[in-house]
Amino acid sequence: MRDYFRRLSIPIMLIALLSLSFTAAGCNGGSPRAEVSQIDQTLRAGTSQLAEVTGFIGAIKEFNFENANFLQNAFNSINTSRSELQTLQASIDKLGKISYNGKLKKLGEYMQQYIEASRDGIAELGEVYDGLEQVLKAIEPALREEAVITQLNEPGNDAELLQRLKKLESALVPVINNLESVQVPNLLAAYKALFRDIFATLLKLTESLIVVASGGPKGIDLENNPDFDHMSQLIAGYSSLVEELYDGLKVSKIDAILEQVELEINRLYLGEG
Repeated sequence: MRDYFRRLSIPIMLIALLSLSFTAAGCNGGSPRAEVSQIDQTLRAGTSQLAEVTGFIGAIKEFNFENANFLQNAFNSINTSRSELQTLQASIDKLGKISYNGKLKKLGEYMQQYIEASRDGIAELGEVYDGLEQVLKAIEPALREEAVITQLNEPGNDAELLQRLKKLESALVPVINNLESVQVPNLLAAYKALFRDIFATLLKLTESLIVVASGGPKGIDLENNPDFDHMSQLIAGYSSLVEELYDGLKVSKIDAILEQVELEINRLYLGEG
């Protein structure tokens, strides 16, 4: 995807050269200059949004228990991506209404592949946005109570710590149940499962801490509790899982089609066909 955007950023002098070459080649009739220019502008209006409609990936990738702004940033980014998706959809609809006849026939064949791939990607993204919002809403209560422990002032005494831990425990149980019941597209199954494992592990850790804070058995070894290592492994794998989520999106796989469309447009501009 990044390579495509780099290719789209054609230097101004090259654009001018292409335009002059196309004008010279099309002076004696039969030139599809106006049609190609319209198609090119419409295509670019949509492809300029491709980075935006997947912009939510960067926001959800920033999850950790110390990031107090994670949820708000994630929700805002999803809303922004959803809004930009409408611009991409409008571009696709306009491209689909254009007649690709004569010299534009080959371009039309490539464009049809792009339109179909984009429409599939747009439909998938809509489901992904909705699914992500459901997962984030499900975990919100637990993150709120966890923040009371890790992001606010330290508790004044063991009694205050115990109160905070019990509130977290009370929030975690329904969160885990809610994650089980949340319906998400297959692409988000692993993402939801990771959060379920994270909060199930956090519940076990919280229960152990409650025992200690309550003055329970002195023999509990918190430092060597395997759940701490397991939690660290889960958090460490989060970023990679989000990258896999992006790679699984259909819109991340249309680079080759876009390259064919771009090359054909450039060929028509240069008047080689």
